[in-house]
Amino acid sequence: MANIELCASSISSIIDSNKFNIDRIELCSEIGIGGVTPSIGFVEESLKYSKVPIRVLIRPRSGNFVYDKNEINVIKKDILILKKYPIEGFVIGFTDVSGNLLFEELKKVVEICDQKKLTFHRAFDVLKNPFNDVDKIIQLGFDTILTSGQKENVNDGLEFIKEIKEFTRGKINIMPGGGINNINIKKISSCNFNWIHLSSKKLLNTNKVYKKDISFLSQEIYGLDKKKLKDIITEIK
Repeated sequence: MANIELCASSISSIIDSNKFNIDRIELCSEIGIGGVTPSIGFVEESLKYSKVPIRVLIRPRSGNFVYDKNEINVIKKDILILKKYPIEGFVIGFTDVSGNLLFEELKKVVEICDQKKLTFHRAFDVLKNPFNDVDKIIQLGFDTILTSGQKENVNDGLEFIKEIKEFTRGKINIMPGGGINNINIKKISSCNFNWIHLSSKKLLNTNKVYKKDISFLSQEIYGLDKKKLKDIITEIK
């Protein structure tokens, strides 16, 4: 039976998730753009309400995972601040423009995490040499890799995920995520992954609060779809 990691981007999502049999939270803000680093206030409040361990996403912006020196410094400073809190760990990752793993730069970031548990996020899905780099990720101390199999979603990338899982021989948790729902969950869980990552998100009808034609007001806001989550858990728990 797989453990479930839920990606949560609001306090209400965390409160609602406590009603279900999930095992860990990945905490982020702006889930609609793939997630970015949550604020300190959000982390503090989340720790009050979550009944399960929390890993915090460290991602300074949306878009690709190619960061300049200033963005790497932001990543380091966020970790230095947030590691003081009783979180389980961090979710991090970055590459160069060619999809190469930046081992030495990543090593410097990992060193300041002070033994917090680590997930290498979907930057793995843009690595040029994932089978070579997975050993380096293990060497750096990561215990989990989140991946959709270098595809848009797990439906298209499942065979690759299974290959990576077999290749690592249990040295690290290969955690499928991206497009998991109650329809494909049985197929995915039958592959005997230790962890499965999902968001069960739904679009909230909040963009018509104001009768104003201002572009930023149309940005999508997401919350937890409790029915989706219940249906998924029913299939595997």
